[in-house]
Amino acid sequence: MKKFRNLLVRAIAVSGFFWSATSFALSSNAGPTEFDGAWGTGHQGQAFTPAENADPDPMGTSIAYLQQLEFTRGGTIDSNVGDIETYVDIYSPTGSTVATSTLIGSSIGAVDTTDTMDGAVYAFQFDNVALVASTTYIAVFRNSTNTTVLLNLRQSYEPTVAINIGGPYDYVGGGAIFEYDISGWAGDTNLDFTALYSNVAPISTSAFVSGVTQIFGEWGSGMQGQAFVPRINAVPNPIGTPTSVYLQNMQFTLGGLDNHPGDAATTLDIYLPGGTIATSTLIGSSSNTVDTINAAGDAEDTFGNPPIMYTFEFTDLELFYNTTYMAIFKNSSGAVISLNIEQGFEGNDLFPGAVPMTVGGGGVFDYDAFGWAEETNADFSATFATSAGSEVNVPMMGWLGLILLSSGLLVIGRIVRRVR
Repeated sequence: MKKFRNLLVRAIAVSGFFWSATSFALSSNAGPTEFDGAWGTGHQGQAFTPAENADPDPMGTSIAYLQQLEFTRGGTIDSNVGDIETYVDIYSPTGSTVATSTLIGSSIGAVDTTDTMDGAVYAFQFDNVALVASTTYIAVFRNSTNTTVLLNLRQSYEPTVAINIGGPYDYVGGGAIFEYDISGWAGDTNLDFTALYSNVAPISTSAFVSGVTQIFGEWGSGMQGQAFVPRINAVPNPIGTPTSVYLQNMQFTLGGLDNHPGDAATTLDIYLPGGTIATSTLIGSSSNTVDTINAAGDAEDTFGNPPIMYTFEFTDLELFYNTTYMAIFKNSSGAVISLNIEQGFEGNDLFPGAVPMTVGGGGVFDYDAFGWAEETNADFSATFATSAGSEVNVPMMGWLGLILLSSGLLVIGRIVRRVR
């Protein structure tokens, strides 16, 4: 009883933190965009405003902690071929040139932008650079000698007057940068880009929880598993952007009819995704098995009983902090099975309050045929340590913690659906 009371106190103590832990990202651009749009020529960078077009809406958020900016190659291969060591500097455009503007922060780790393949993605990582959510900033490409780098990137032309219903339109705060010292940034053109933020201030922490949940949401119907990225919705938000983190547990909630009865000895396998499950790379398996044989059930129990949780334990399974993985359910024979678990519909206006689409997440229904779904996510949470063998001080979510998490964590950004 004392142990339970202590856990309860800890869960309640962090509830306020979870309550304010909504992460957010630009859905696909800081404004209207044609993803996979026109080829660009010689971009120095992009102007952006963190809160603009943010999905989900970071209501009341004043500070956005920048974690990633991602651009897409698109242009002739014989010009503006980039640099093997490219960085992005973030400026407040306080001057009329880059030199007279105020440097706010820079990306960590170099990105090789010499890849001339159309559609190549350049992802620049940041260690939670603090930005004012409603303020315009400029992102400028440079090399290791602090020389401006020009890149051919995909862009969208955005006339002031819409040429079709729904846009595209001009908007405040965005615009591609062609030659900032002469012409500033363009009002009629934008790069195709995504930006990932958290509004949780980074701290030094030995462990964190990430996940997505719309607890008491929709019943699921046969999910094989869930795609996830450790850094998405991390609470607390680790300072220093760790390279590797160590999975301790993943937790799901029963919710659905009894047409997928589960298995008495279910394991959870973690994969680095390939074209099919068979061609994916197995990273590790849960150290325990879980009895997932249940009749129809739901997290909403009218008798006041807690929902049925499936908790899979891991022993410091090392994963990269910013990489997409697949968590797949297996039976005692090692075959992939489907379970009915709680989920939330996402990105669909027919469902008011639906969880928005996510970067790197999504439910897995028939991975070998369809990859994972962009419009649906399982309700799940995952606990990670920031170093192997460290004591994990973040309480395992359990049903109470998951309810608290549901008030504070949302799925963020934009997912590109994988079609196999």
